[in-house]
Amino acid sequence: MAIDHFIRHKDARSRTDWNLNILFDDQPQVAAYAEQYRPLLDHKGLYEPVPGKWLHSTVLRVGFLENFTDAEMLDVVKRVEPKLADMRLPEFLLGQWWIWGGNPCIHLTPERPLVEVFKVLVGELNSVLGEGRLTEPLKFTPHITLAYSKTYSDEVGLFKQLESKQVKAVAVRAKSVSLIKQRVTNNHYTWEKVRDIPLGQL
Repeated sequence: MAIDHFIRHKDARSRTDWNLNILFDDQPQVAAYAEQYRPLLDHKGLYEPVPGKWLHSTVLRVGFLENFTDAEMLDVVKRVEPKLADMRLPEFLLGQWWIWGGNPCIHLTPERPLVEVFKVLVGELNSVLGEGRLTEPLKFTPHITLAYSKTYSDEVGLFKQLESKQVKAVAVRAKSVSLIKQRVTNNHYTWEKVRDIPLGQL
């Protein structure tokens, strides 16, 4: 059985997080790709699909806003900027869905360059904040969530809906990591952007 995403993340509806996300609102092919899945996401176990503007890949949830100061987070940004600018990220393919914790997600391939971005961020966060202040599991699987789950037990039914249509993968770029203040609005995540950190490109 899948447990409601916003119950598993029990404070998400009432509190604001610091997050480091890859945003795609300037790449219309991402919203167009997700739109092809919209009819397949009409399922009693899901909240409404994430609007195209708010599709994203969470690299790292840092923690609640009140636990980290703006000065600390901007110091992290300053430290990671040259390292991320020196990276040479390839073009990625957005494709290959799977159901993760009840949520229908789309994978980003190849994984390894984005995992390297994650490692740089974690290293500098620990340097600035001190070991032990990051409470989230320190792992990262590059993906975009199409819709968030309610509590439901028909994951096989959702699987069959999703496999009924083949959607061709699209090419995307991870142009930057954005430091954001994230909250839940209408059963998906929204945010206030604080700073974009450019990622070097091949």
